[in-house]
Amino acid sequence: MGRKLFLTAPAVKVVQLTCEKMAVVLSESGEIKWFRRSESFPYWINKGPLLEWTYAYDFFTAGKSLPETPQKVQALAWCQGVSGEELIFEESMAFPNLNMVMTLLYIPYEEEFDSFYC
Repeated sequence: MGRKLFLTAPAVKVVQLTCEKMAVVLSESGEIKWFRRSESFPYWINKGPLLEWTYAYDFFTAGKSLPETPQKVQALAWCQGVSGEELIFEESMAFPNLNMVMTLLYIPYEEEFDSFYC
């Protein structure tokens, strides 16, 4: 338990303090164990098995390396109550020795000036 806290605490703190639309998700052995979202992140995260449209899923099932940069994915892959056209960014980091992936999900603002009015 100590290692999990050490790895995730900074990400959780950022999500708690930001006005950006973001969430941090911890997956273990192919299942979402928990998540934290910012006040502005509009969706609930799906708990349970990861869906095949996520990069985290590819890591657990096919042993694929995770992309080094954020990738657009269908919001349906992670979130409840979204349409099939909505996209979010997924940035995942693997901890193979713990069989865990920590994922940062975020929705960029449509217009840059929105970030000044958090």
